[in-house]
Amino acid sequence: MKYNGFSNKNLLVLKVWPFWIDGIKYHDQYLSEFMDEDGVSTVFACPYQAEKSYTSFIKEGDTRLKSKYNMYFFKFMLFFNKPIPLNLIDFTKFIKLNKPDVIHIFGISNFTTVFTFFAIVFSSFQGRIVFSDHSDPTERKTGLLARCYYYFFYIFYAVFVRNRYTIIVPDLASRNELIKRYGLKISELIVIISLGYDDRVFKLNGGSKSKGLPLNVGFAGKILPPKKIETIFKILDSFNATEIQFTIAGLNLDELSDYQKRLINYVNKNEVSNVKFIPFISNNNDLANFYSTIDVALFPGSISITTFEANGCGCPIILYKSYEGLEHRVSKIRGRLFCDEFELIDTLKFYIGLKRNSVIMHSDIELESKKFSWRVLKNDYYRVYGFIK
Repeated sequence: MKYNGFSNKNLLVLKVWPFWIDGIKYHDQYLSEFMDEDGVSTVFACPYQAEKSYTSFIKEGDTRLKSKYNMYFFKFMLFFNKPIPLNLIDFTKFIKLNKPDVIHIFGISNFTTVFTFFAIVFSSFQGRIVFSDHSDPTERKTGLLARCYYYFFYIFYAVFVRNRYTIIVPDLASRNELIKRYGLKISELIVIISLGYDDRVFKLNGGSKSKGLPLNVGFAGKILPPKKIETIFKILDSFNATEIQFTIAGLNLDELSDYQKRLINYVNKNEVSNVKFIPFISNNNDLANFYSTIDVALFPGSISITTFEANGCGCPIILYKSYEGLEHRVSKIRGRLFCDEFELIDTLKFYIGLKRNSVIMHSDIELESKKFSWRVLKNDYYRVYGFIK
């Protein structure tokens, strides 16, 4: 069924990504599914490649996403582990043949973006060009090679992008990071659209949560050093196992990393009874079940869309304030931010008190989170695309 505000024309969005990971969905994959309900089709163009830090969390041979979406895969070579697409003539023909209404490019600073701009020029594309950029200030690199990399893309931005195209960012932190890289003028092009969640899957499952203490605290995500899981160990002495239990979901599905081994060894060596590790959860239904069984979701380090998915299941979140502009992730009753271990301890004690008295408002959290569902947020993208006013 087509969206009421659209013409009878079938609309097509070509989304260009610098990588593709089978088995893990990102925001654009979710958006494409919800847009498809309105008659808006999406084709993903990208190199079939991802860094080891991502693929180690996926079962070998998992190609369910590759077969789920309309795909165009670039031929490419690797340069310092960054893919550089090669089949320019073929991709130019692909754009001419399919005539997308919008070309939506993920990331300013990658070689796939440069390649795409050459194809756009050679194809004489006349539609709308839009960027998304999720630059994270906590991942900024400062070495000589990184400075050369940033400078190259600053020149690219100045020549091809400046003052021309809308750039969608998920929060104030990404906006401020782009201003640092490209200058204050870029702020005039930026539109903030929050990340979100799939409300078809992530919803409150009544009766799944336990009654009474302990407070069940969970983390779900890739267990990598930026996630700062060791923060949990630093606060354990403030609680006992009858008050609180931690479940950490995110171990590699093949060989454990050195970081993961250190965490597990700490638990075993110190006979920590209220912390357990389980493998990374790549299936959305399984992840929704996980959030439906815990009382609070803890994010002690870097974050992703999983904070919204936890909220969608009625689960409040405790979020480390790794940078400015995260308040929208914990607005109203949806959770709390913390800056240090003392604030984390106080926040956990707050939720222990709520759990003891059975007053964690899971249903209200689920309801308050609805405005962050992709079903709602897609309309903000339609406005940027010019599909609706």
